[in-house]
Formats: sequence, structure tokens, C-alpha cells
Amino acid sequence: MQRFASLDIGSQTIRLLVADVSPDGRLIPVLRKHAIIRLGEDMLDTGTLKKDASARAVACIAHFIQQAQKLEPEGVYAVATACVRTAENSAVFLNEVFNQTGVMPTVLTGQKEARIALAGVLSGMPSMPD
Repeated sequence: MQRFASLDIGSQTIRLLVADVSPDGRLIPVLRKHAIIRLGEDMLDTGTLKKDASARAVACIAHFIQQAQKLEPEGVYAVATACVRTAENSAVFLNEVFNQTGVMPTVLTGQKEARIALAGVLSGMPSMPD
């Protein structure tokens, strides 16, 4: 089986999932972590990511990636959502994540973020009969 790690960098929380992918495509979680970081703190007022919030997020991301790498995933993938997408200083944050971890998060478009959220919800629902 293949093993991958993913990070979801959100406005409030950062989530880590390390999972094995079965031959039929099912995800088998190996490690799940989350932390409330509040990266988007005061974003509505300032339009920017605060330095202390960014520092908390980068430290958390680095810690989660270290934990994930101990489980030897084939890849570590990170995505960032709304607050990074809209922040005026998002490039500074993304570069700091890359400099500290070697992983460059992909910033999701609003449409892509919505599709992934929908897929996540649907994956947890029981199958509908035909």
C-alpha cells in the first residue's frame, strides 16, 4: 500500500492526515492531528495574516510534517484555504512555510475548496440505494 500525508491549513485549524491508500482507493488513516491556531485572526479588519498568527501556523505545520515524516509517506501535500487565499501577505506566509519545511502549500480556489468540502461530507455518508 501507498502512504501519503496531507495538511489542511485553514483560517482556524490546521489538520494532518497520514493515510494508507488501499489498492481499491480507500483511505486507511494512520495518524490524525489537528490544532486550533487561528491563522485568520483579525483578517476581516486588516486583510493580512498577523505575524504572531503566521508564526504559530508555521510552527504547527513544521511539527505536523515532522510527525508525518516519521511514518515515511511517499509524499506530503499541503493545501491552504480562504484566509491564505485572500490575505495581502500570503506570499510571505507561504514562503516561510516552504523555507521551514520544504513543502509549498497549494492555495485552493474558492470553487476547489467547496468541491473538496462537499466530497469530504459525501464520503462520510452512507451509500444511497439504487
